[in-house]
Amino acid sequence: MKRKIFLRCIIGVFLAAVLAVGVCEQVMGDISSGVVRLHIIANSDTEYDQSVKLAVRDSIIAAQYRIFPDGVPKNLTYEQRELLTQAAEGVLRNKGAGYGAKVETGKFYFPTKKYENITLPAGQYDAVRVVLGEGAGQNWWCVMYPPLCFTDCAVGSMGEKSKNILEEEMGKTAYEIVSEESFHAVPALKILELWGKVKK
Repeated sequence: MKRKIFLRCIIGVFLAAVLAVGVCEQVMGDISSGVVRLHIIANSDTEYDQSVKLAVRDSIIAAQYRIFPDGVPKNLTYEQRELLTQAAEGVLRNKGAGYGAKVETGKFYFPTKKYENITLPAGQYDAVRVVLGEGAGQNWWCVMYPPLCFTDCAVGSMGEKSKNILEEEMGKTAYEIVSEESFHAVPALKILELWGKVKK
């Protein structure tokens, strides 16, 4: 009898774990599918290279509204990649950097990032990555779609238009979690943060 109870407990724990993994995968998928992130990696950590990185950031953010009037797609065309590369390399030439820029798209790992009114848990996200020179310096990131890129993302706030886009792209449940708009959002977000780190 005790053995049967023990086996049932083991099976119950296993099924609960499988269910939890499935739910985490589903919700994290909904969250990551709703955004396209921008990731800029500096050539090095020297003061000069870090200042170049920030200048490239400003150029890319300014260019994105011209290049992507309808929002940033997850997969860029060759022409779109070239336009972003030109925006970055124009800054590098003006700064006399002596190195180039490489623009690539794909899924990349990002740590948890909190904005004023939204938190994106750690995990894999579609992103536009701009690697400057050796790409050995500190990086900078924000959300290109919906547009959440500011000069300082840490103090940025999501406007109503971006909020509506994000909720539509992610779905109601995922949006409630990242925007902490329901009573279960905070614990759910913590679980997703841990899950994202485990999956790294």
